[in-house]
Amino acid sequence: MPKRLSLKIGIKSWLLIGYAIISFLITIIWFNSADLLVYTDTHFPFMNLEKYLERIFTIIDTGYFPSFNDIRHLFLYPYYFLFTPLVDFWSVQIASLIQRLILFSALFFSFSSISYLLLCISDLTKQRISYLAVLLSASLYCFNTYATIIIWRPFMPYILHYALFPLFIAFALRYFSTNQHKYLLALMILSFFIFPSYTILPSLAFDVIVVIVLLLSVKSMLKKTMTQVILTSLKIFSGILILSIPLILVALLQPSVISNTYEGIVKITSLPENLLRVVEYNSPSMIQALIYSGYPPLYTPDFSWYAKFTAWFEPLQLICISVTLVIGIISWTKRIRRNTRDYLLFGLLFIYLASLFMITGSNEPLSQLKIRIFQLKPFDMLRSVYARFGEYVVLSSLPFISLGLSKIMFLPKSRIYKLCTAFFLVLLLMTPMTPVLEGDFLKEGPKTPSNQIHFPNSYIVLRQLDAKEDDKNYLYLTIPSSAEVKLRSWNNGTYGYIGPDIFPFILSGRSIKDKKIYNNVLYFILNGKLKELQRILPIQYIILTFDQKIQSNADRRSLYNYLSIFQKEFETTFIDENLAIFKLPTTAQGASRDWRVHVLNQNTSSTVSDIFLNSYLQVISHGLPLETTYKKQNYITRVLDFAELGHMKIKSTVVLKRTAEKYYIFPIFLVLPKVTERLYIAAEYKPAENSWNIYSGTWSKEKLQWNYTLLTKLYSGNMAFTVDFERNSITVEDRDDKQEYQYPIPEEWNRLLISRLEISNKTVESPNGEIGIYATKNLTEIATLDELLVEMYKNNSMVLSSHTAATELHSTRIGPALSKISINTTKPFMLSFTESYDPLWEARIYNDGKLVEKVKPVTLYSVINGFWINETGNLTIEIRYTPQDWFEIGLAISAITFIGCIGYIAYDWKKNDERIIIMKGKICNILKKKK
Repeated sequence: MPKRLSLKIGIKSWLLIGYAIISFLITIIWFNSADLLVYTDTHFPFMNLEKYLERIFTIIDTGYFPSFNDIRHLFLYPYYFLFTPLVDFWSVQIASLIQRLILFSALFFSFSSISYLLLCISDLTKQRISYLAVLLSASLYCFNTYATIIIWRPFMPYILHYALFPLFIAFALRYFSTNQHKYLLALMILSFFIFPSYTILPSLAFDVIVVIVLLLSVKSMLKKTMTQVILTSLKIFSGILILSIPLILVALLQPSVISNTYEGIVKITSLPENLLRVVEYNSPSMIQALIYSGYPPLYTPDFSWYAKFTAWFEPLQLICISVTLVIGIISWTKRIRRNTRDYLLFGLLFIYLASLFMITGSNEPLSQLKIRIFQLKPFDMLRSVYARFGEYVVLSSLPFISLGLSKIMFLPKSRIYKLCTAFFLVLLLMTPMTPVLEGDFLKEGPKTPSNQIHFPNSYIVLRQLDAKEDDKNYLYLTIPSSAEVKLRSWNNGTYGYIGPDIFPFILSGRSIKDKKIYNNVLYFILNGKLKELQRILPIQYIILTFDQKIQSNADRRSLYNYLSIFQKEFETTFIDENLAIFKLPTTAQGASRDWRVHVLNQNTSSTVSDIFLNSYLQVISHGLPLETTYKKQNYITRVLDFAELGHMKIKSTVVLKRTAEKYYIFPIFLVLPKVTERLYIAAEYKPAENSWNIYSGTWSKEKLQWNYTLLTKLYSGNMAFTVDFERNSITVEDRDDKQEYQYPIPEEWNRLLISRLEISNKTVESPNGEIGIYATKNLTEIATLDELLVEMYKNNSMVLSSHTAATELHSTRIGPALSKISINTTKPFMLSFTESYDPLWEARIYNDGKLVEKVKPVTLYSVINGFWINETGNLTIEIRYTPQDWFEIGLAISAITFIGCIGYIAYDWKKNDERIIIMKGKICNILKKKK
């Protein structure tokens, strides 16, 4: 029989009380009266808890329209069970309280779990360590600069892993040595809280490797076999495996859900030069990475607190840590000579050195070696788990450091020596952490916004408006698109940061993320087609945001131009320095009606086509520049993608003024990619003739001159110009006389366009150019700019009946992944479902309660789903996203298995304890009889 170690370990009560007090004080200091500490929008619900839970529980992302898959959200599903009881009374105040409790708990468990692990290793290896060494080591674990930036600043869910993984390892070692089921039960419970931190799959694989390495290193000491190591490892991670069942099921039945996410992660670093930048940014030099020292962002001006204070004391801290590390390793090595079976030293050293290699590499030759490794499959996924390697470096070095600290303090027996030594060790190790303890890393820096958030009143008002809505199934539009905004600064005593998009966690509706659909919806709204739009998409709010980082004056002017237009057209619900909220007039459709479902016919097809197939870009509207990227007094322009030039139509409407001097204005001014050629329509005003000559023209790098070809002469300044590349025509319109003049696009235009686009294709360059209006004088002096619109039409080959097949249609949104439709139809029809096309959507058709057909979607307008329904009569149709079925089936299996395992382990543990008590009673009786 292998020897069992008792491992009767306990943390002193005074130490736990001290940890609780420190955690409580740090929580107060770090929050500094803020509402929330926020770094990311994914892992903590701000205001709308119900929307948050819906998003993490559904495979499709319910924050945006059209939706897209992201299986990483599903890893957070344990939060669903933790937060669900709070849905009915959730508010910013409750969120603030819960986040404080989470931070306090994470800090307390970080202290306690690393202390427990150190004491467990001490007892296992019979190495004596002092409680002061444990306290200092725990402080290093919690407040080192690495943990500051990578763990505490991002907040959830990584703080749960950082806080609980040492405890997980300690219980794994205790279960391996004693085989007592109470430790397995504890491991199962810990698994539930650690599971959300595995949103990046390789991090789970490395946790498994770390635990197995440690079990192997104590195998000989505990006289265990390799089979026992493998079986114990499976039991230790059984909780994680059971919780993974829903995700495994989804991944096995539809691997593309995983592969698409994987491809997205590695795409940006597919080239060696890009990967080199990733390695350099994520990898400190060897000396700086030895232990807790900074992480590369710290060595930039972004974190001024580090440069001003911590960096000065860092060398002393590194020396102290290095000395204690070496002393601890040497002391452990001496003990191994006496006990050849104690190989835990080598297990910890292996984890330390391997992790140290992975987290370092900015100095040669490590960076080139790492790049070669990262280019090998499947090792390229290692680049996504830098944070976890740093955690392993910290975790694996602390047993040596705590032992080294203990050896220094245990040298002589003099009380004065111990006090002086303890004082200097605390001073050397803790002084560099002062800015961390004060929460400086959460405050504003030269380039880093504060994490201490005070929600402006405007966002509270926005949440209150949403709470009053009976129909939560709506769309809203943020200008600029909130999905593209990374920084928001709220000047309320501290600069708050929300990133990247807060709105899906405030509003129950969905935002439009797809840029083309976003622009098309704006076109409908700006051109008085709101009712037509709302028949397909229930846009309910327009939200102008002024609190984001403004890139240019043109962006700022565009925002206020939008504000001017919308204030004239719609009711202003709320406005302040952060937000302007406009509630659009809508037709009540019922709280549960699913607007995603439509019977497609000629009456609806053109609108759906304009929203999803065609493309509109409104550069100038209502006489105001909107989507402009550059603006001067004589030039307004924006970036334009020339890739689909063959389908493009450009319309410019201006009212030109009569002046005393001659001038040129270019109502359509195209700058081709690489700014080498210009194509334009020009109007030359001649005061003597009181008329305008209209030209087409080019400028190229070959001739370096402006070329003009006369098209016509107009006597009215109210004119419109249209260039239609698909029809190869230029139209000049005199709007007062209602006369139109048509001309073919010049051959020189076609030649320059073809040659430039061919060069872009061959060199893999961006086909982006510019479109705008240019003049030789100040534009406001010579013209009133009415409109500049770019349209791109694509052929729609679908043939639809002009008659509606359905006489009655009722749709109900059961959830993001399920919709039910009741319809009475006399002939087959096309049912459109306005979510991103995915072959995993399925329409299940019931007639008289019997399933008669399952229909897979076809692609409509290259974007959305269409279901061709052949059945007629009174039908019930269910549209379901099938991976959600697999996830929910797996969740049921996982929940039953997880609860069953916990129940069985608890029962078996209690039963064994009862047997032990009975056995002890029998032994006592026998001993009494003998006496």
